[in-house]
Amino acid sequence: MPVRTSHALILLLLLTTGIQRLHAAAYTVALSGNTTQLRVSEMRYLQDAAAGISPQLFYVWLLAGSIDTVTAMPFDRGYQQGRYLLGFSLTNSGEQPQSLQLATGVSSRPLLNIILFDDNGNHRNLLQHHGRAGFEQRPVAAPELYSRAFRLAPGQTVYIVIEYETNGDSYLPLTLGTGATLAQQRREARYSAMLYYGTGMLLLLCLAAWGIVKSSRVALAYSLLFALAWLTIASIEGYAFQYLWPARAQWNHDAPLLLLYSLSALGLLVARMAVFATDNNTALHRAMTLAAMLSLLLALATPFISAEPLQAAAGGLVTAMFAAHIYAWFNRLSRQPRLAGFAFPLALLLLLSASALLLISQNHALAPTWLGVDALRILTLIAQLGALSILPLTRGDDSAPPTKR
Repeated sequence: MPVRTSHALILLLLLTTGIQRLHAAAYTVALSGNTTQLRVSEMRYLQDAAAGISPQLFYVWLLAGSIDTVTAMPFDRGYQQGRYLLGFSLTNSGEQPQSLQLATGVSSRPLLNIILFDDNGNHRNLLQHHGRAGFEQRPVAAPELYSRAFRLAPGQTVYIVIEYETNGDSYLPLTLGTGATLAQQRREARYSAMLYYGTGMLLLLCLAAWGIVKSSRVALAYSLLFALAWLTIASIEGYAFQYLWPARAQWNHDAPLLLLYSLSALGLLVARMAVFATDNNTALHRAMTLAAMLSLLLALATPFISAEPLQAAAGGLVTAMFAAHIYAWFNRLSRQPRLAGFAFPLALLLLLSASALLLISQNHALAPTWLGVDALRILTLIAQLGALSILPLTRGDDSAPPTKR
């Protein structure tokens, strides 16, 4: 077996493996800020496929202690279509009143209502969200959903009931904190996003400028690909809804999957172009083209098919796209006499990084929260740095394919 082929097989084998980290399960909402005087119960929940349980009835059962099912937090039932009711009690055991707020950690869901029940059974809505709501209807102007603030007197106990529907990703992290603490966290998240997106745009412009100066179609195609990648991430994180299409709720619901499949389609075609510039492997080119066509068809079908199977398939196509690009860069480096020795170690490093970050982005339990949030951003920056480093070193003739062998 040729050395290049054996190396490629090893890389593809490693792509299918991952090391999962185990975390101790928590059964309460996360607490943030000066909340040491709060007593929070375990999160109880019921699945309500028939939609026959109201939040008021769930509260009565919760108060009576008749709900036995406890869920680990963050709540996560994978990719599925479902309806759930969750609830917990909250007591202020201190001597000072507390002004509190609940952060959900998600940008949008088909239905997410948060209701507070006081000592007397009176209730008020802290959050009423459905997938058709425009951005201006949110109680807090942020990419993620936040409840309204509420006040908890000394010694007071309240119950929080969450009415939750999913169509695809069911992940729901919940953080309870003071209004000031969560506002500070939102500012920090905004600064972090500005740093990531600003760096991504700078690298994108550098690659585009180099492509224009050197007349490299591959570099220009990569620039377009990375622009679409950052738009996809902004759509997933909610920044696109906040700044680009705040009044288009239905489009915002469909956009993340549609853009993700469009990204995998364009990415496979760009990888094909990068490979074709140095290696006229007809079978590989056909496989990339077919995978790109499949991605494009799934992108067009997004508005008409349930998100549950589409989200499950998206991870495989995105993984195939990254594998194609790593192979393209490995192929280009291995054909340069001075760089051939670095081809396999660099491709292996990129492969392991991409595998770990893709795994983390699809399985929230494998990493700390901050890394789970930033995984796609970090992966995109690594890809941009790889393209900006490797393409100038291995340019060759990116304007025309090599002669058939």
